[in-house]
Amino acid sequence: MHEKSVNHRNAFRAWKELDIRLKQKKTIDAEYQRIMDMELQHWRGVIKRIMSIIKLLASQCLAFRGSTEHLFQPNNGNFLKLVELLSEFDPVMEEHIRRVQRESDKWSVTYLSNNIQDELINLMGNSILRKIVEITKIAKYFSIIADCTPDVSHYEQLSLTIRVVTFNSIQNKYEIAEFFIGFFEASDSTGEGLAKLILTHLEKLGFELKWLRGQGYDNGANMKGVRKGVQNRILEKYPRAFYVPCACRSLNLVVNDAASSTTETTFFFSIVQKLYTFFSGSTKRWEVLKKYVSQLTLKPLSATRWASRIDALKPLRFQLCKIYDALILIIEDVNRDAETKVKARGFAKKIKNYKFICGVILWHDILFEINSVSKLLQSVTINISDCVRMLSETIKKVKSYRQSGYIQMKIAAKEIAENLECSTEFSDDTEVRPRRKKRQFDYEKAVDEPLTEEKKFKIKFFNYILDITLNSLNERFTLLETHSKKFQLLYDILKLKDIDDKMLENYCSSLEFILSVENETDINANDLREELRDVSRMLPYSTKPLDVLNYLCQNSLISLYPNTVVALRILLTLPVSVASGERSFSKLKLIKNYLRSSIGQTKLKNLAFISIESAMASTLGYTSVINEFAKVKVRRVKL
Repeated sequence: MHEKSVNHRNAFRAWKELDIRLKQKKTIDAEYQRIMDMELQHWRGVIKRIMSIIKLLASQCLAFRGSTEHLFQPNNGNFLKLVELLSEFDPVMEEHIRRVQRESDKWSVTYLSNNIQDELINLMGNSILRKIVEITKIAKYFSIIADCTPDVSHYEQLSLTIRVVTFNSIQNKYEIAEFFIGFFEASDSTGEGLAKLILTHLEKLGFELKWLRGQGYDNGANMKGVRKGVQNRILEKYPRAFYVPCACRSLNLVVNDAASSTTETTFFFSIVQKLYTFFSGSTKRWEVLKKYVSQLTLKPLSATRWASRIDALKPLRFQLCKIYDALILIIEDVNRDAETKVKARGFAKKIKNYKFICGVILWHDILFEINSVSKLLQSVTINISDCVRMLSETIKKVKSYRQSGYIQMKIAAKEIAENLECSTEFSDDTEVRPRRKKRQFDYEKAVDEPLTEEKKFKIKFFNYILDITLNSLNERFTLLETHSKKFQLLYDILKLKDIDDKMLENYCSSLEFILSVENETDINANDLREELRDVSRMLPYSTKPLDVLNYLCQNSLISLYPNTVVALRILLTLPVSVASGERSFSKLKLIKNYLRSSIGQTKLKNLAFISIESAMASTLGYTSVINEFAKVKVRRVKL
């Protein structure tokens, strides 16, 4: 009866008419809705442009604010200046600026204030962080890289980086990636305090710590300590999180050990540093140096990066004669003061010495070799197998130089000495000798005959420095070799087809043991043994672990050899150096400089996200961030 009633028919007809009008946009409030949609698109366009400006400034580590926050005023900061510039060419921003200038009410909405900037920076930083956490969860296994440094405000900043093996679905291959996940203020720099800080923040950010498989730190005692260090405290909770000391820092300490082993080496480097200080202390003296040395100018020694001292020795190695000529010109200049001439004469005498020339060549050869390896080890794609191979080659080259490099060094030094017109005899006028004591009896005379200056140089300088370098290389990379042996059969799987079954079985059992905790294990030893046999017969040629992983992926064999894939991914996840943490410190110094020393920790972290992970920030969707911004800024009217 209701369906046939007049009221029902009228109501249904009215509803259908309204439905048709809504579809055709012919309702009584259609014009108002159109105006609302236009206004919505306008504000979304404004916020999108503001986000682009923020992304540009943050990625370039530039300051946002100035001394005033008003448009078209001097010194109003980079952000407002870019808004003004964009308004000259963009109609959306031009309309927005017109409205801002028209509405003089201080409560009018402009979205140009520093608070809005901070909110958008936080939303963009959080979006990048969520992407990193999502990628890490998909990759499953991950390692952490941590390093500390004081900022300009004298706060200890802990930089955290995640290393994972990701799958690139577009190129259909696996890639090694390292992602920055933030700066954290470390009030307690002890091993216990840093370990607690790292684990707490990883849990808050949403990382599943049971999949933590590696740790990478510098060689500080609070980090690498076997009892109270960060690595040991994390190992106690997560036994499969293997600690790998930074190979670059270890190389740096190797050179430091060699350079601080003798007083002669310390004296040698002090001459190199003082020579730079002498020329750089005066613009006139620097002009004289540039007149003679046009290609490689003098550079100061680094206080921490010993391996980078190659830059300071290159000018001396290849342009020592020209530097000497510059000193002579200063000495002969009648317009120079006496003190400058005396210093120049002293430096000229010190570098015009055959022993000093040999020292330049020796240290240049050592530092050149170590610095080359150090730069290669800073690559993100480097893994333990490549690191061990490079270090083995370095040790071989140092040993070879120890045996046959002395003659080569003398030949090169003799060529430079002839150009300098100095003696090729080993003499040391700076050596301090004890005062001779009068002997009353013949039996008190010295038994050993004194060594010649050349023998002294070869034994106490050349051989001693190289021996210290070799011993330090062997000692400081012991732990790296230990980890290398755990995964050694995975470095070249092609060779496994010639290995005895018993040896392969023992290796797989050992690998299963170290990748197991309680009743959980990452791999099965028996399955891994059979898989490795099959893969070794299948590979067309000898390949690196990452190449083997991509070979299995590109041939759709991932599901057939799951244990091999897991073992390779864990191997590639282990970090080799903390170079990513060092790179983040470069951004830290640019973002939090002496002009922005009071920047907050949250803003610092999010600006660092946009700058360091600029590639990920460039793919950031504006729509999702604007929707989040709208949810944050939504206001409800109380009726």
